[in-house]
Amino acid sequence: MNSLKYCIETPTMVYKVQPKLFEKFKMAHRGSVLATVVGIALAVIFIAFLIPVALNQFYAVDTTNWTDASVVSMWGLIPLFVIIGIVVTVIGYAIKEYVL
Repeated sequence: MNSLKYCIETPTMVYKVQPKLFEKFKMAHRGSVLATVVGIALAVIFIAFLIPVALNQFYAVDTTNWTDASVVSMWGLIPLFVIIGIVVTVIGYAIKEYVL
């Protein structure tokens, strides 16, 4: 049972490795997890600052002088497309992580 302590499992195979190599793989995994956490934290900070500015600019647009009615109509649909994009992204992430 002790020999299974230094095994690396992949979806298709199990590899037995030396203890030093196993520790290097564990450290590499910790680094990738840390990088993911830091990346998500930075993204949340940027989004928290930029989304209010973007929304203010979006709703401050004056469409009264626009002559093309189709452009004005499409401008009103942009929030709908944003919501659809967010929903599709979340569903795609959930399928990738938990189904496949």
